[in-house]
Amino acid sequence: MATQSTTTNRTSTSTRARKAARRAMIKRVVHLGTAGLSLVLGAAVSVAANVISADDQPYARIVAAWPSLALLLAIHMIMNGRRSWLTTAALVIIASVAGWVSYWHIHDVVIMAGESAFTAKIMPVTVDALMFVATAVLTAREAPKAPARKVKGNRLQRAWRVLRGAA
Repeated sequence: MATQSTTTNRTSTSTRARKAARRAMIKRVVHLGTAGLSLVLGAAVSVAANVISADDQPYARIVAAWPSLALLLAIHMIMNGRRSWLTTAALVIIASVAGWVSYWHIHDVVIMAGESAFTAKIMPVTVDALMFVATAVLTAREAPKAPARKVKGNRLQRAWRVLRGAA
């Protein structure tokens, strides 16, 4: 009888742990899903604007689409691999080039759509800022949590206790 209740307790504990892990995973997927969707939508707008504003030659369209696609690939590699100062620097360079190219191509497309010069200047910022925020969320690493330990007060409190005990 005792073994059966022990088994039941272990089962309920493992079931609770699995449910908690599942909830945490769903929360993370939703969080990354929103950021991932934002990044893909921003990249799609950027690629479309790059291709629309390029010359009619196929090579010109491929060259125009490349910076945004390179940014997506770099983000994917950093998310799934080790991150160092070198990979972070490379991502910053790729994002800067992609942002610059994207900005002017979206600017041209907005002008072609008949919008005002002011709108053409600020519209690309919405796309590039969205991609920047999504990149920051997707490439952020959670800081490892320090193991919890009991602290019997800070150094000043401990020193005060020592002095009181000596007096």
